[in-house]
Amino acid sequence: MARVIGNTATSILRVAILVASVALAPTLAQAALIPVSNFDDPSVQGSLGAQVGDSLSAEFMTPDLTGLTPPGGPPHPIGAITTTVYQNQAVFTYVLAVRPYASANEVNTAFAIPGFLNVAGWSFSQAQTAGAPSGATAFWNFQTSDGRIDWLATSAARAAGLWDLSHLSTITFFYQSSVGPGLVAYNLKTNEVGTDATWGPVARVPEPGSLLLLGSGAIGVVAWLRRRGSIDPRTLRA
Repeated sequence: MARVIGNTATSILRVAILVASVALAPTLAQAALIPVSNFDDPSVQGSLGAQVGDSLSAEFMTPDLTGLTPPGGPPHPIGAITTTVYQNQAVFTYVLAVRPYASANEVNTAFAIPGFLNVAGWSFSQAQTAGAPSGATAFWNFQTSDGRIDWLATSAARAAGLWDLSHLSTITFFYQSSVGPGLVAYNLKTNEVGTDATWGPVARVPEPGSLLLLGSGAIGVVAWLRRRGSIDPRTLRA
């Protein structure tokens, strides 16, 4: 079941992300190629595990350019995405079903992937349906120097019609991480750049209250050891 973002908190997050993440991907010379995996492969499908929560749907929105000089256009959607997360023991698989509304050539994460397991790819059959002559060579599959994952259409695939105006169908991309899901951003590039907010791996940071409890517990252990004579107070001095 897909859940569509529509609450105020997520809208605020999306606005912040739109401002921060419209930079285009670096060139391949600045990136590390990732071995390509076919999402259609039974070995991939059979290892997904159980779905984690609901799927989440959103649209790739362009930034608000109305305040610029000269003014540009208001935000508008250039594509759609539905993200689904699966877990098989310590491995989380993030599945991104992407459909552009205009001719497109690139999808990437707007964030460095924590816990990336060097597994990523797309559906070869869907890439062919979307105009690529070969599903296996439809995209460059790489990780940028700052840790993001990028799927960039190859020149041959684009020349053959991949994601041109006659082939605006859905392609499923995926990658694997050891880190569980939270809200993150992805980019889609047409002749514009659009950003969304959906599921992706988010490293957990202890809350201040948890850190305070941890610190209080450590102080209590030290006091208990001192009472027992198991610790020399001089070893606690800076």
